[in-house]
Amino acid sequence: MKDAKNRSNYSKILKESEYRKLLFSNLINRFGDSVESITFTWVVYQITNSAAWSAIVFALNVLPNVIVQPFAGAIVEKMNKKQVVIATHFLRALLITLFIILLEFGYVNPLILSCFTLIITTVESFNLPTSTAFISQVIKHEDMNAGISLNSVFTNAASLAGSGVAGFIIAKLSVEAAMFIDVSTFIIAAILIKLIK
Repeated sequence: MKDAKNRSNYSKILKESEYRKLLFSNLINRFGDSVESITFTWVVYQITNSAAWSAIVFALNVLPNVIVQPFAGAIVEKMNKKQVVIATHFLRALLITLFIILLEFGYVNPLILSCFTLIITTVESFNLPTSTAFISQVIKHEDMNAGISLNSVFTNAASLAGSGVAGFIIAKLSVEAAMFIDVSTFIIAAILIKLIK
């Protein structure tokens, strides 16, 4: 009985076009985040041939979410959630584009890579709590549990897919291609959020 009700709730919320835009935006955003994480680790290993540096950059990729995110939620509480989500998507796309340019011209070293990792993940730390709060502005209160559950399941799946596909993209195409895919996911995610009424 409970399973049938849950399926009905999921089916109901998936029929809402604004929620679908939000869900798809979150899916491609998390996919991009996963591709970025693997790509940055790969780049630092290429530059340094050091597993220790790769581990440091990977840790720096997680650190702001642990330290900054609790404060970020309080900071964005009174701000326009939709605008913050859009701004953080575009800012990350801009930062990664700048990183690609520096990489192409050979200006990337472990220190620059570490700084970019910290800055990009700090911006993400503002995006995550804002995106969660924005869900409540898009869906009705009675659909909240179903909406958050579906969002969690699909975004976790997208993170796994991004992590799995990142190595293939890097090996078959290039590091730059993986980063351009990452940039495009943030731009698409921002546009989808902008289209939400």
